[in-house]
Amino acid sequence: PGECNFFECRVTNPYLEDAVFAVVFDEPSVSMVLDAAEWYTLKEAHSMATPVESRQLWQSEPAATPLLYLQAKETVYVPFKLQNLQPVDPSIQQQVEHGKRRTVKIEFQCTSSHQSITEINVDLDQTGAIIDRRWNFFAAEKEQFVADIPIPLGITSVRCVTPGVRAEMEPAQSDGEPSLLILRYRCGAASIPPAHPTCLQFCVHLYTDAFSVILDQTWKFSITVLPRVQVSGRVGEMSQVKLPVPACSSARELCAYSSRPSLLMPVAEGHLKITPGQQCVAEMELVCRRPGGADVIVNLVDLFSHECFARYLVSTTSSVPTVKDSYELDVASHTGARRKVKYTNPYDTPQVFHVGTDRPDLLQFVRQSFEFGPRETHLLGLMLPPTNVVGPAQAYIFVNNDFGQNEDCLLLAMNYF
Repeated sequence: PGECNFFECRVTNPYLEDAVFAVVFDEPSVSMVLDAAEWYTLKEAHSMATPVESRQLWQSEPAATPLLYLQAKETVYVPFKLQNLQPVDPSIQQQVEHGKRRTVKIEFQCTSSHQSITEINVDLDQTGAIIDRRWNFFAAEKEQFVADIPIPLGITSVRCVTPGVRAEMEPAQSDGEPSLLILRYRCGAASIPPAHPTCLQFCVHLYTDAFSVILDQTWKFSITVLPRVQVSGRVGEMSQVKLPVPACSSARELCAYSSRPSLLMPVAEGHLKITPGQQCVAEMELVCRRPGGADVIVNLVDLFSHECFARYLVSTTSSVPTVKDSYELDVASHTGARRKVKYTNPYDTPQVFHVGTDRPDLLQFVRQSFEFGPRETHLLGLMLPPTNVVGPAQAYIFVNNDFGQNEDCLLLAMNYF
């Protein structure tokens, strides 16, 4: 699929007068080449030197039968192309594997006498596509999926005939940048677990000419539609996330797995037992280390059958806590530095606080935990190791309680020289 096969048929008008002939065939993957520029492109690609008659063929309408005008006893070469953009039908593929072929008959019929002057039989052996690259995506249900993918140099056109999928090329914005393949697909509803997730698979063909006949690569795409769960948190603190587990008719022992465990981590190693008809949740811990958003895939796997029982697309958003105090430091990059900052317990009761940062590569702590008395003040020991960074940089210091909730946020601005 996607590859274009080009061939020409030598046809002679047997009459002693000019005549018009209808080219009749019943095969959607076979078409006549009506554009002279496309004809020249195909002949050059296949190293064919036969003559080109740019005005010998025409069509009154796009869906009408092509017509061929020939003078008395004139001989011409009629161009055809065989190009199937649809995936291989399993029934046809089975026939091919058993040595059977499809035969397409092409007839040239005189429009005045309705007699056939030439019949050509074309044997078709259809095979599967050669996949050059595979892409797997996860998308939220009932939303528009959009992806932009850089494509190799020299690609000038793309084709995709899967219903509902739009494949377009976006030219490079500047020299040296690649063009982009833009995919758009409106996702439907996700399947209800434990059924397999809804998955759409399709191919996009990349061509090096404007007529989409010289195939360069074929990419196969897979879009898995999942239910979306929106969660939010603050950078530097831990938030509890509960994913609803669908009820089932039998007892199961499940385990939760996260695609980004540093961001979203299962509680109690992800183990979960459910009984028939029970409504339960899978508990996760969200630890945001950078502001912004990210998508995480969470799989609930049956530990007995090793099948995926449920799958979620968890969209996380995080923001930076309000900065209480800011500190500025000048640091030599080759030696680093050590500093101390004061922090006072804002409560009238004893507290235990834990410190952390969003830049562990630039900032480390002498101690991670501190026990404070009521309104007591401690010095937080900061260690800035040697680094290759030159210029301004900043790091947040998060002061959290025993539950991982943020109490205060300090900003440390460093100027490396």
